Amino acid sequence: MNVTKVDLVILNNATFQASVELKEDEIPIDLTGYDMYLQCRPSYQSSTIYFELTSQPNGGIVIDASNGKFTLTIGASETATFEFKDAVYDLVAKKSDGTQLRAMEGNVYIDFGATQI
Repeated sequence: MNVTKVDLVILNNATFQASVELKEDEIPIDLTGYDMYLQCRPSYQSSTIYFELTSQPNGGIVIDASNGKFTLTIGASETATFEFKDAVYDLVAKKSDGTQLRAMEGNVYIDFGATQI
């Protein structure tokens, strides 16, 4: 499977939500049995983590496994704390048997708004 490259633009002080469908040869990839983990860092080699999401309960990733889809969500209260302007991320899908795929990667950009409430 090829890594899906998607840049994320997160609006500061707003709820971020993005839905993704993973396909190979136009066929949705069955994600049954996978857990997903996403980490955002200043660079791929950095030990600093700006934020992370997981498919564990209330972790920000909801998987529609049989359709190869998942949704990323970050609440407004969390995006309001983001002070970085740009970063990188990747998303790894992992099965309990140790099978892993790096499903998605790209840049993260924060769009700072003027209104702060």
